[in-house]
Amino acid sequence: GITLPSAMYMYNGQTPMLLLLLPFAAVGLFGFRFALSLLVFAAAIREPSAWTIVPALIAFVFGVTSPSIRSRRVWVNAVAFGVALLVVIDKILEFIRTYPDDYFDRSRMLSVFKTDDWKIQETLSDKAEFLIRRYWAFWDQVVFKPTPNGADLSGITAQIPALMFYLFVAGVVFAVVRRPGWPTLICAALVFVMPLSSVLTDNASRRSVIIIVFVCAFIGIGIYELIRLAATRNRAAGVVVGLVCLLLLGQVSWRNYDDFFNITAPSDSVASTFGVDYRDAVEYMADLPETDYVIFFCGRWSIRYDTGQLIAPDVRGEDRLEQWGGTGGYEVDRSLGDPVFILMDGFQDRLPALQAMYPGGTVVVGPTADYIDVPSYIAYHLPPET
Repeated sequence: GITLPSAMYMYNGQTPMLLLLLPFAAVGLFGFRFALSLLVFAAAIREPSAWTIVPALIAFVFGVTSPSIRSRRVWVNAVAFGVALLVVIDKILEFIRTYPDDYFDRSRMLSVFKTDDWKIQETLSDKAEFLIRRYWAFWDQVVFKPTPNGADLSGITAQIPALMFYLFVAGVVFAVVRRPGWPTLICAALVFVMPLSSVLTDNASRRSVIIIVFVCAFIGIGIYELIRLAATRNRAAGVVVGLVCLLLLGQVSWRNYDDFFNITAPSDSVASTFGVDYRDAVEYMADLPETDYVIFFCGRWSIRYDTGQLIAPDVRGEDRLEQWGGTGGYEVDRSLGDPVFILMDGFQDRLPALQAMYPGGTVVVGPTADYIDVPSYIAYHLPPET
């Protein structure tokens, strides 16, 4: 009850996960009879009519007479599940209540059914084939053909390396054959249905990244069952199979470690996404004297951006660009402090204009990030007022 509702927000993927999880929870807690009755009753409330009221009443009778609702254990589990679910999704519910248009419009905007590619599909078979191709494209980019995504650090390397994927497929087979039950069914449903969060939107793999947790679970189940099966036949065979599985796990672990720390993390794409140049500028501002006042020229980030506030919470200054509410000019107010112009994100070329207006200042050139061919920032400290 506590663990199942965790990690509900996943880049517009929480709603499909809830749609999967809640029916499993209802059936697992109260049984098929009560769950089916609840489904019919809920459908009637949503669309009340003469055709739905009678089935709803019948469903209500079947539901309230179900033996499961008289079980104390069932209700203890149900309350634990419900409370944990509300605790986990409390902030999401608060956001939905406060900004319902922002929440729901985001999903509607990303919907594949509004794209031109979908609209040109004429027949039902064409539409089904279109969605199947997108479903395979999701797995293809996650496993075999990673595509770098400019919004996050995914796709530089495979999120699920090929060997890991094959171990997962074997694990699914072992789990379904040798360990059928609720955990297996829930994990399988999440792994194979959650990609629809990506398929039905923009096919960004991050919207279904929650599946990796359950991929690992299936690998663990498969390896355990394979070793146990071999050991029941022959102890030596169990030891050999165990060593082979250990080597395979070692290879998968190293592949994931190397992909992330040696390939993904140092890549230009990650440096650009996480703003190494902005970090350099903010770290410089954090070391400025308290008497300095920063005039910030940057189009990508504000001086009040969260990361800047974390690294340099006490920096005194303002955004000068109009898009952040500034004037766009070079005027200064020395009563606020000693003026320091910080130029970055394409505004480094304004240094000559500043030097012409305020000659005699001090220029500080920041480091050059790997993914750009200009300094991360240029700071111009105005000379003392004469």
